[in-house]
Amino acid sequence: AVYAYTAELSTNSAEQTTYNSKFQGINYISMLIFLIILILLSTILQTDDIGTARISQTMAFLTCTTVFGLSWKFFFRQRPALRKVPEHSTLFASGFQKLSSTFFHIYSNQQWHALRYFLLSIMLSEGATAALSTISTTYLTHVLEMNSHQIGKAFLCVFVAGIPGSKLGGWVGVTINPLRSALLCLIVFMANTTLAAVFMKSPETSAWVIYVFCAM
Repeated sequence: AVYAYTAELSTNSAEQTTYNSKFQGINYISMLIFLIILILLSTILQTDDIGTARISQTMAFLTCTTVFGLSWKFFFRQRPALRKVPEHSTLFASGFQKLSSTFFHIYSNQQWHALRYFLLSIMLSEGATAALSTISTTYLTHVLEMNSHQIGKAFLCVFVAGIPGSKLGGWVGVTINPLRSALLCLIVFMANTTLAAVFMKSPETSAWVIYVFCAM
């Protein structure tokens, strides 16, 4: 949902890539601070996995409520609607009608076959990326038998590596082009996930191997 807002910041691909790179850097820094505070609190309070999860959910609720509330109240500016709801339709129905007409327009137009496959790639890759965090947590818990503190250290590596990774991604996107950058990102993502599944198969896996793959 965030990219629905950031996509309107600029129509220049280089500027948009820079904006996205900075946003991801700030995003990783925020998650890193959140994780450090969570690890400190769980260590001081000596909580188990359930207690750590409760602390995490409480912190997430308070942080999101405060940040989103202030942003919605003071930073979101008024803007006119881009489109009007068609006559004899509702806001709910018109959204599905617009999606349906856009889909059939792209699918039926043979000149846009590249866009068709690009959107299909984005749909599948974004779904895989979103599911990876949930699957990785389950994998670390049940297959590698890591506790909450070890999982916290693993994600600490993810967030620390994500800060320079965001800068590197922005440089790659500007140096080549956004499309080639997206292709390179998918190749690295598939290779890293495949190698992690090969080398991380049991609780006897070295912690350094796990942390290196998390950073990658």
